[in-house]
Amino acid sequence: MNVEGPDRNFSVILLVLRRLRGPLILMVTLFTLSVLGMALAPGPPDAEGRPTHLSLFHAFYFVSYTATTIGFGEVPGAFSDAQRLWAIVVIYLSVLAWAYLLKQTVTLMQDEALRRAVAALGFARRVRRLHHPFVLIAGFGETGAQLALALDREGIATVALDLDPKKIERAEMMEFVHPPVTLAADASDPNVLLAAGLRQPRCAAVAAMTDDDAANLAVTVTQGLLAPRLPTVCRAEHDATVANMAEFATTAIIDPFHVFQNDLALALEHPAVWRVRQILLDMPMDEIRTDRPPPRGRWIICGAGRLGLAAEAALRGSELELVVIDRAATDGGKHSEWITGDATQAEVLRRAGIEKAVGIVAATSNDIDNISILVAARRLNPSLYTIVRQNRRRNEALFAAFHYDLRVVPRHLVAAEALAWLRLPEIPAFLAWLANAPQELAHDLQETLLRLRRHGPLRNLKIAILPQTAPALWHALADDSGVTLERLLRSPSLRPEPLALRVLALEREGHWQPLPEPSTLLRRGDVLLVSGTAAALADLKEICGYEPTLYYVLEGRERPQTWLGRWWAKRAPEG
Repeated sequence: MNVEGPDRNFSVILLVLRRLRGPLILMVTLFTLSVLGMALAPGPPDAEGRPTHLSLFHAFYFVSYTATTIGFGEVPGAFSDAQRLWAIVVIYLSVLAWAYLLKQTVTLMQDEALRRAVAALGFARRVRRLHHPFVLIAGFGETGAQLALALDREGIATVALDLDPKKIERAEMMEFVHPPVTLAADASDPNVLLAAGLRQPRCAAVAAMTDDDAANLAVTVTQGLLAPRLPTVCRAEHDATVANMAEFATTAIIDPFHVFQNDLALALEHPAVWRVRQILLDMPMDEIRTDRPPPRGRWIICGAGRLGLAAEAALRGSELELVVIDRAATDGGKHSEWITGDATQAEVLRRAGIEKAVGIVAATSNDIDNISILVAARRLNPSLYTIVRQNRRRNEALFAAFHYDLRVVPRHLVAAEALAWLRLPEIPAFLAWLANAPQELAHDLQETLLRLRRHGPLRNLKIAILPQTAPALWHALADDSGVTLERLLRSPSLRPEPLALRVLALEREGHWQPLPEPSTLLRRGDVLLVSGTAAALADLKEICGYEPTLYYVLEGRERPQTWLGRWWAKRAPEG
């Protein structure tokens, strides 16, 4: 479907004319014959006994209001019997012609090709009318919809494509503040991506979130060739696709099972970093029902699918004792013991040593089986650490009522990871640094973020000390070189109190300094990566951008706004 180019309006008109070609030709032919017949039919004789005739204009006028069923009734004079006979023919022929035209019109309105063309035309117009930056989401399944909701909460507009019309219709029933501009079309078609605003200046990023690796790869290739400067996050579940995407310098390639594997390994080896990651990526806290990290010891993995194998790889890397249960188990090698059987059965769990286990992963592709596995396992060992996979959104109520330690929802993992890359790519880089930092730093940061979160949900912000983004602080640093983070990050309403935020990193001359000290002196051009409550971040923006607020925070008193007031303030200490 080509919806790009200046002739798209004309193409829809041509499609309509092509489908209505037969009825329109019939109407024009009948109308022409009717006008000619009325003009040629002899009318009443004149005073000299000669028959009169309607002019072509009068004949056209009469046929117009007769054929359109208006029945105005005005004629230049009385009709003869011949004219009345021809008028009867005109009436019946026009009724039949109109009936045929209406039938074909109704059929045309139900034509799928026309509906797609009109929808695409309206979609392209709505995209062109977007006045704010937007993210183009290819794939509006559960993952794409989750990402769109998260971006909507951030105030970021979205344009969504999906091949399934039912998924597009679902957007109308979701709780969006600003609903996305949607189209049911194939996102792997370059013309569709162009119509969705791929090359528009307001397109801020592209997210390929379909559940088809081939489609995501096509989106990546199109973006890499047509809009190479756009940041792009892509979902991929196969190594070959990941390798192909990497050739096009994709910003982030997200495999939900690989993300889970890294998360589980992080939780085992660096629990404080794992908790910080959950907070900074704004993962749904309902997915973590306990404060304790996964314990070390004997683990049982139920299901040898993608998630089960990812769990095995993470646990094997931590050198733990592993047992894998699957209905079609194969020999897993020296690192794991594999058992063939149904993990929902207590006997199979006993064979796996459930009584001695410290944790269990229910990783099958069936939600009911996963819940049944954990119920049976908890009866045999109530102290188990339980990790459960949720596959379908419709089972949300079941998992909400069920007790678990950690819930794995692949779509949430992808959406959270994609949102982190789209909002602030520096956050994943900071977390990678933190994983290799001393554990005391990670533990202290975890405690700080947990304390800040008591004041409300945390958000992340990057603010540069530049004239455009922080004019007040930029000018203040020209006169005062002693502005430190500690002096700056004070509440403008309760000045002695620090703002409810933490500076995660400071960039200076292209180099990042993670977790800078409060005594760090600020310079022009510095970039701050901050996490805090929405209110604290709003106060920080005001401090950096509004000179009276900045003066009050730094000096502890309000700055006079008039010339006379500033003159008196300078003389007052001398007096």
